[in-house]
Amino acid sequence: RRLVAPREAGPLVAVQATAGDMEVQGFLLPPDSGQAGSARLRLLVNGRPVRDRMMTHGVSEGLTGFLLKGHRPAGVLFLSLPPDAVDVNVHPTKQEVRFRKSSEIHDLVVRAVRDGMASHQDEVRHAVFGVPVGQATLPRTSLTSQASPTGQTSPTELPLASAAAEPERPYVAQAQTLPLAPAPASAPAAALPGFRLIGQLHNAYILCETADGLVAIDQHALQERILFETLKEQYRGPGIASQVLLFPKMLEPDPAARAVLENHADDLARLGLTMEPFGGDSYVVKAVPAIMGHLEPGEIVQGILVRFSEALAEAGGRAATRMEDILASMACKAAIKAGHRLHEEEMVHLIAKLNQSPIFSHCPHGRPVLKHFDLATIQRWFHRT
Repeated sequence: RRLVAPREAGPLVAVQATAGDMEVQGFLLPPDSGQAGSARLRLLVNGRPVRDRMMTHGVSEGLTGFLLKGHRPAGVLFLSLPPDAVDVNVHPTKQEVRFRKSSEIHDLVVRAVRDGMASHQDEVRHAVFGVPVGQATLPRTSLTSQASPTGQTSPTELPLASAAAEPERPYVAQAQTLPLAPAPASAPAAALPGFRLIGQLHNAYILCETADGLVAIDQHALQERILFETLKEQYRGPGIASQVLLFPKMLEPDPAARAVLENHADDLARLGLTMEPFGGDSYVVKAVPAIMGHLEPGEIVQGILVRFSEALAEAGGRAATRMEDILASMACKAAIKAGHRLHEEEMVHLIAKLNQSPIFSHCPHGRPVLKHFDLATIQRWFHRT
């Protein structure tokens, strides 16, 4: 703990994984910890302190969905491997090393961090929802994997539609939308055992009483996480459900957006967006993602095309490696915002859906969804212990 964050009182996230004669173990500071911005990541290889971009990248990739953009992972990581598997003489101070199997070590670090975060998610779920420890369903692999510094990508990478042999077209519905909440009869308060809904704070936060304290939930981050999981599930299938526009929208995209439309029409269709040329520089929008159907079509198109262009630039023309970023942006745009008044049935429904989400403690961009205050902490606030 002295190495990671001497002033941090909360629990650390234990990480551990082995592969043959290699082992990674250590502790990470929870991403939303108070010292996460000032603490740093320390790496030791066979007991020797080192700096290694590949291992640092592996930790960051393992924390995808938990770490805010611009924030760095913090903790201490120990890598043990045979001496002949690492060259320690590549730098005069011996603080940099070269691995014989760098890609395998990168994948081992990613797996260790993801397994550690799965266990941590398990513990948080137990504290908040009372679910027994050991029932977390955090996926060990992401929808798409980012390229490591070695230039290699994981075999779990999902290819773009244009790279597939015969891509399936997405299902198109006339008026399909994702309801914020079902009818009151299908979302009783009993669906949340151990929870008592207190209400909404400043039309931005949902407050709930739990068996041992209080939970404050960011309603935007909450629905953003739920929509993101829905989009990922649909994208893994035939494609994201579309909503056909009753009155098609005419647009004149800028040159960068037109390049995306011309070269990636099938990929955009898998995202639920259908546009066709209409003479000159004009395009007609015929269908949009159903989850975003409540938004203005021009806003939807602009958001998707801009994020798709950014993903192409970030991934060297291979947007598949950044598909989760695109889906996260779509979920953020579609989610309810602060200031939106929610009915009791809507809040109950959202919290019940959150409990079913594989990752529930953070939105796809790494912002915390909820904050749990245990009763002992609250009692200390008022000097009742």
